[in-house]
Amino acid sequence: MSGLVASVTLQPFDVVKTRMQACAFSGAPKSMLKATKAVVAIEGTRALWAGVGPACIRLGAGAGFYFFVLERLRIALDSRTKGQPGVLAGALQTVGSGVIARSLAAAVFCPISVVKTRMEYSGVSGIKYANTAAALVSIARQERLRGLFSGLVPTIVRDAPFSGLYLLLYTRLKAAANEVPVLQDSMSPFVINFMSGALAGAAATLLTHPPDVIRTRLQLQYHATLPGAIAAGKKVEVSLMGIARNEGFKALWVGVGPRVLRRTLQTAITWSLYEELVSILDHSRKQTVSQN
Repeated sequence: MSGLVASVTLQPFDVVKTRMQACAFSGAPKSMLKATKAVVAIEGTRALWAGVGPACIRLGAGAGFYFFVLERLRIALDSRTKGQPGVLAGALQTVGSGVIARSLAAAVFCPISVVKTRMEYSGVSGIKYANTAAALVSIARQERLRGLFSGLVPTIVRDAPFSGLYLLLYTRLKAAANEVPVLQDSMSPFVINFMSGALAGAAATLLTHPPDVIRTRLQLQYHATLPGAIAAGKKVEVSLMGIARNEGFKALWVGVGPRVLRRTLQTAITWSLYEELVSILDHSRKQTVSQN
């Protein structure tokens, strides 16, 4: 549920980010405001929600899959440490659980991510898909597994450290806030969770942005009708060193603005709702037990 809410609400940020990162292919504006204006002026406001279908699948089912794996890992690790790991061991345990859970989720839902990126770029490429299933079938027929799993490595390189860093920062910030009497008295648990999630999300996103630029380029580079660079026979760099050397270090951070805004709000919304749902379910479970 939390993933679906975040997907529908925040999809325009992803559309704008994809258009900005695809500037190597299409010469699109690198400014978030200019890119947004260009999409609305040429394609209309609805274009800002292009790819919202696969986004809902990826974040809805993906978040559920991620949290399920994360909980299984936490339970398994807690049983080994008897729920009382040391400070360093606890930090490593948190980071490791996040890395494994996010890597598995990235691999399982990579084809959906490819479809989402292609749909977000469809206003430029001219390639339209009827729906997510039709897109998966089309890409599988034309590009096989290479197309369906394009960008998987940079996705894992981006998401695994992001998840580990985010979980570490989120748990530490929330614990620190709960130890400050002033914050406890003036803020509800929901607000503390939301603010901790927003700050952790912003920091983790900034540190893991360059692989996202590579992911977008890889997921678009086999598109049949890409304009601009490929049509002109120009090689589009898909490595960190190549982009930094030929396009400048700033090119590795194209689209960071909308991505930080989206990730910050997404993670804050997702984790806040997750914590609230866990609290409600736990309270309900305790009431059931006491009644029995």
